[in-house]
Amino acid sequence: MKPVKFKTESVKVEGISGCNGVYCASYSAEIFDDLLTGERQGKIRASLSNGSHFGQQISCSGVLYADMLKYDEKTLKFTLNVTVDPLKDPSCFSTSDSAIVINLSGGPDGTYRDSSTGRGTITTDTSKTTYKVEHDVSSGTATGTNGYFQGTYSADLDATRRSERTKAED
Repeated sequence: MKPVKFKTESVKVEGISGCNGVYCASYSAEIFDDLLTGERQGKIRASLSNGSHFGQQISCSGVLYADMLKYDEKTLKFTLNVTVDPLKDPSCFSTSDSAIVINLSGGPDGTYRDSSTGRGTITTDTSKTTYKVEHDVSSGTATGTNGYFQGTYSADLDATRRSERTKAED
């Protein structure tokens, strides 16, 4: 069978978003290419807790969230813009009916960054896939609203790009 070339990508940003004296908020957003369909997907999670229990938690996923996170693969600067409404999206799990808006922009803070590039191979009984992989991890900060509070927060970015993928099947 003729080899097929394709590219996949996965980018995740997450952080603990400060506290207001009673509650602390956290967020996590990820975009990725579905390996089976090639379709871009997204996952978003936000929570508000007082340390001993969650005050609110929401998580949603699917193609509706595929474009919420943009990043520059050279500088690792990013923007995260999404409205999450559990009443309008059946993919959502939420402990509240309230919609939240997350609007953050940020990038590396110079504390930590690790970049690597390599080649990989996955072999099964029926196929062999080879690819080039680039992986970046960085600590950073993000400024804006995390769905609960306005401010500047921690932001860890993890980006994996697989390109020059070739899958040959028997």
